[in-house]
Amino acid sequence: MVLSWLADKQQFVWLRSVAQHKLVDRYRRSIHLSVMPLEQVVETVQAEEMLTPEQIVVRREELERLYTAVGKLSLLQRQVLQLRVGDGLRFAEMAVLLNKSEATVRKLYSHTLAFLRKVYE
Repeated sequence: MVLSWLADKQQFVWLRSVAQHKLVDRYRRSIHLSVMPLEQVVETVQAEEMLTPEQIVVRREELERLYTAVGKLSLLQRQVLQLRVGDGLRFAEMAVLLNKSEATVRKLYSHTLAFLRKVYE
């Protein structure tokens, strides 16, 4: 019975390792392909052309505040934010990539957003 349980655990560890490596490989290949619909690019450019000089300055100041706030995050928090917001990964995928439990990744993401809200306000 103990040997069977040990064999099952070894298989699970091996399977998890294979899944993690496959997900990392997929993520590495997809990181170079950032695709944005042409309509979205046109809308963004048109919206920015309609801004007044004052609005442009305010927008730049807001972006600087956001970059400063993101810069205060730990490396792990920045990775979680990038994977979720930037790459659109699900929490389960992020958990495998980061070798953390899904619940831990969800909590870390939640704490990261709360920190950014507090610092950004």
